[in-house]
Amino acid sequence: MRFSTRPLSRIVFILVLLAPLVLILPPQSNASPTVCGGKTCNLQYNPYPTQYTPTEIFTQTSQACDPQAYFIANVYDEVKISTFEVEKTSYRPGESLTYSGTVQVGEDLLYVNCYGQGYTDTQEVSPTQSAVQVQLLGGKFSLTPSSGGSFSGSYTIPFTEPSGNYTAVATATFRTASDSASASFQVVAYKPILNITYATSANAAFPGENIVLEGDGWIPNMVIAVYVDDNFTTTSDSTGHFTLTIPIPEVQPFQEGIHNITVTQANLIMVQSFTVKYHDLAVALDNLAPVAQGDEFVASGNVTATGTGKTVAAANVTVFFLGKQYSVITGSNGTFKTDPIPTDSSIKPGSYSILANATRSGFRPSQNAVQELTVIPKLNIAEVSVAVVSGVAVGAALALRVKIPKGPSKPPSLTPGTTSQPSVTPGSEQVVAKVGPATRTRIGPGLSKSAQAGDRQIQPGPLIDPRTSEFCIHCGANIARGSKNCPDCGIRLR
Repeated sequence: MRFSTRPLSRIVFILVLLAPLVLILPPQSNASPTVCGGKTCNLQYNPYPTQYTPTEIFTQTSQACDPQAYFIANVYDEVKISTFEVEKTSYRPGESLTYSGTVQVGEDLLYVNCYGQGYTDTQEVSPTQSAVQVQLLGGKFSLTPSSGGSFSGSYTIPFTEPSGNYTAVATATFRTASDSASASFQVVAYKPILNITYATSANAAFPGENIVLEGDGWIPNMVIAVYVDDNFTTTSDSTGHFTLTIPIPEVQPFQEGIHNITVTQANLIMVQSFTVKYHDLAVALDNLAPVAQGDEFVASGNVTATGTGKTVAAANVTVFFLGKQYSVITGSNGTFKTDPIPTDSSIKPGSYSILANATRSGFRPSQNAVQELTVIPKLNIAEVSVAVVSGVAVGAALALRVKIPKGPSKPPSLTPGTTSQPSVTPGSEQVVAKVGPATRTRIGPGLSKSAQAGDRQIQPGPLIDPRTSEFCIHCGANIARGSKNCPDCGIRLR
């Protein structure tokens, strides 16, 4: 099979050059040996004496030039790529590009006789004796065609390959012959994008919230790795889209500020950032009731987050009072209550400030909350002086009057055994008990017989004999003056 007209044109050219010799030399087969004999004859009419050595087709002793005897003067190798193509015209990085083609191989033989006459013939050659090399995106791939002449291969386009128009070139060679063919295609590189959506409109994520990471333009149906203080994985869908929810921890939260998200897929890498902010804590103290000197009180309140108003559990609350600190942790509902806090018995009556603040990981510390505590005087009337006035008729009632210091206080118990406490007004004198021979009412132990006029008085009834008798300061009975024990109540007298 002939792939070009080149050998034929050469033959025509050679015959034109040799035509005079054909006319001069006799066509007989018994030509003179001096003109043509043996190998000399062969070489004399070889058109390419420096390139080819003709094969002797008659014996060396032959004395004649046989015009019917031809030998191979030249061989022309032929190869041709009939088809070459790529599977499609547009590819993405990471995709496999498939190429294919066919090749034909043959030989053109030039035959001449000793007179320089010649002709050509074609000889088929198996394509497997040829070789094909495909150049594609900087790579070179060697192939051997099949016996039918077909060849094919594939190449995975690197993920780093930029967008552009490219050409694949196939070159077939057979001995000294070669042929080339090309096919064009386009690479469209991935251009991934990332978007972050916050749970609030503050353009920041707060501990306990989630952020949503969304991507488009990624390699379809492939695992994606996400790194952000922790590692996550997800998979893109058939369009290269993915969505990933990332929690912002409330326990051991991310530090406040900017954080980076690194997303990788194959050798695609993209970085996106997001912001973490903290809410401020706010402490509220409950109102405190007045406390008497030396008594205890309990500080209580709640902790909330500014911006949301939600209560905050597990917050550390510190209460400051008179230079001392008292710590407590808020419960699940954000409230707190300290253990009883004592007041110093030497503290002066007045108003005192109580401070409280709160801290918690994932929140900014609170400002100090202030509450005023009022300390009132401690009422102490453990000893009551009694003045006994003579000249009172026997059986008359005695009235015990007590002067209460100014300032609120709990009413003292001055009458053990009674069922109720008297109502007193600070700064006034009140009758707290009446004693006399008829009632025998107890007014409490520890009363002194000495009294100061104007302070506390018992108005006695008439004594039997003021010179020989007196009242028992405990039960009011008439007893002999100087007695050590009261015969009625049995209490030892002072």
